[in-house]
Amino acid sequence: MRLFTLIIISSYILSCQEKVKESDGDITLLEYQKEVLAKNKPGSEYIFKMYPDKGYLEYSLVYLGKTTTAKSKAFKFINCIAYSGLLKDSRRANSSIYIFNEINELIGQYQLGPIWSLPKSLDNNNLVFDFNNEYCNQKTLISYLDSIPKKIFIPCTENGGDVYIFSRGK
Repeated sequence: MRLFTLIIISSYILSCQEKVKESDGDITLLEYQKEVLAKNKPGSEYIFKMYPDKGYLEYSLVYLGKTTTAKSKAFKFINCIAYSGLLKDSRRANSSIYIFNEINELIGQYQLGPIWSLPKSLDNNNLVFDFNNEYCNQKTLISYLDSIPKKIFIPCTENGGDVYIFSRGK
């Protein structure tokens, strides 16, 4: 029974992470994002590795899903972690949330910073930030029912949090 459970869990984990795709650096982040949107698999992680002449770059993209506003506009969300550095072992990471419209055109993004600050999921037109670590221990829902908020505040503790500004376009 234990072996069967282990096989089921392993299969689930492997199905959530799509194949790793490598490139020589000619493909843009936007092209990778459109590829992820076309697959339309919420919760799946896609890894894209690029080896340009001047350093190492890797993107981890997770399509969170789609929300619909009260006026029937659709927004699609992708979490993005960008790992970069001169060498694979010396890379640094930063994270962003990218928002697209119903025809997969980029609307804009929130630059977040640390990778633990990414939202976990979408739930009923709300972006869910649910933290339980040494830096943050709060759950926050950001509504997209009316429109895209120009800034969002994500409380981390009872005493503070972070503000993120929405930037239109790339």
